[in-house]
Parts: sequence; C-alpha cells; structure tokens
Amino acid sequence: MGYVRLVRSGGLHCSSNAARFIPDLQDVVSLVQLCEDAHVSAETIRAAENLDAVINSLTRNFHQDTDYFKLLVDVFAPALRDNKNSHLKNFYLIIPAMTVNFVEHSLAAKDNMSKKNRTGAAFTDDGFAMGLAYMLKVLNQNSSFDSLHWWSGVRRRFIKEREKVEQQRQSGSGVDDKLQQTLALTLSRLQHYQQEFELLYLSVSSARVFFRGDWPVVPNNNNNNNTSTTHSQ
Repeated sequence: MGYVRLVRSGGLHCSSNAARFIPDLQDVVSLVQLCEDAHVSAETIRAAENLDAVINSLTRNFHQDTDYFKLLVDVFAPALRDNKNSHLKNFYLIIPAMTVNFVEHSLAAKDNMSKKNRTGAAFTDDGFAMGLAYMLKVLNQNSSFDSLHWWSGVRRRFIKEREKVEQQRQSGSGVDDKLQQTLALTLSRLQHYQQEFELLYLSVSSARVFFRGDWPVVPNNNNNNNTSTTHSQ
C-alpha cells in the first residue's frame, strides 16, 4: 500500500509539472478545431491531433479519480477469503495483541528521539494502522473486530488503573516520598500508554475511511472527565 501511495503521488507530481503549461485544465481548447477553422495544411492538423492527444492524456491523468485502495481490496479479497485461507477467518482475534505490541514499539521509538543514539527513533508511524484497516476490509472482518469492543475495554482498563493509583497517592500523602515518586511515575506511564492507544484508535478509524469501510463503533464512556481524549462519532 505504501508503494501504491508512493507511485500515485509521484504520478500526480509528474502530471502537475507537465500540465503547468496548459492555461486552463477545466476548459481545454481543441487545437485541431482551431487548425481546421484556420484552413491550415494537413501536416499541421496531424501535428495538432498529436498535441491534443498528449494534452488529453495529461488532463485525464491529472484528474483521474482512481481509488487504488479499492482496487487493492478487489484484487486480493477473493483469494484471502477463499476456503484455502480459512485460518484467516479468525484474524481479528489477534489484533488486540498486535496493538499492544505496536503501542510498546511506538513508545520506545518516541523515547529514542530524545537520546543521543537515535537508532529506531520515530515520532509517527501510520503503516500499522493502514495495514490493519486494509486487512479488516479485505477479510470483511470490520464488524467482527468491532464486536470485541477492544478500544473501549482498553480505555476502561486505563481509567481504573489511574483511579487506583490516584487513590494510593491520596491515602499515602505525606507518608513515604519514595512511594509517592513511584506512584507518580506509574501514573505518568499509564497516561502515556493511554494516549498512545487513543492515537492508534484515531489512526485506525481514519485509515478505514480510505477503504470505504463502516465507521468503527465509538463506545459511550461515562467517565469522560478521566480520559485525556474524547471522541465523537
């Protein structure tokens, strides 16, 4: 998918550079018609026909609204949904574990940004979200994954963990400074993890739009005051 996006962007860039000499892409004048009205020679008309063909090709490529993501789905969906790949029917069940692994990897990559040795450092990565949305669409498992209520479950878990740490901090106030520091670090870690899960949720939700999939179910949360990010459907 990244290669397709790269090729498509390169094609648009090339077409835009070549089309910048055309005065109006919305209203392209036919040179053949102008030559015929001017009663020029046959050779000139043939040259005008060639130029018209080139201009039409440029404008068509520049305005072509080809949904390459849909093409990728249409090509691979029949093969991956075939009985020979029946083991993929449960693909959606491994997504929670994959998201946990990705969040840990993303946090480690962001942490490396502030280090002297930035090997493996990164501040953003939409490849996993795009791939996940693509596989869910190809395997027709958007509804199955939504039925797990994974995102709302993760959110509730972090809310409970943060509330537990906050209670410990309040009950142990002024007793042990080291304990307070440990609880503060734990709370900070939980906030970072929750924020990363929220960002991944938004990335996956946005990526699913590219594949014309149904919007993921956004769970109702009565503890909005405890979340760092709110969502609207």
